[in-house]
Amino acid sequence: MEYPFSGGRVKAYFPVELKTATGTRSNGTLYYRLNVVRGVLAVVVPAEYDFIELRLPGDRVIRNPVEVYPCDARHTVYEFDVDRSGRATLVLTP
Repeated sequence: MEYPFSGGRVKAYFPVELKTATGTRSNGTLYYRLNVVRGVLAVVVPAEYDFIELRLPGDRVIRNPVEVYPCDARHTVYEFDVDRSGRATLVLTP
């Protein structure tokens, strides 16, 4: 993840914990329940899906990820700055 600072931008690398989520489908929309903690959340999504929103605890909704970039030809990474811990819902459309 890149962070701006007075001298330009800096890339930060940090240890990660990988998890797999299974979702449910309703009217063509996919819902994935996630346990999130404060910090950076990076979600790897198959490229054929579009991100709609990330619903955080306390009714906070993120519709614009901090970063979006290709992981490889078949996956896209969405990065979020999560400011609270708890259960979240990732909403996607195929």
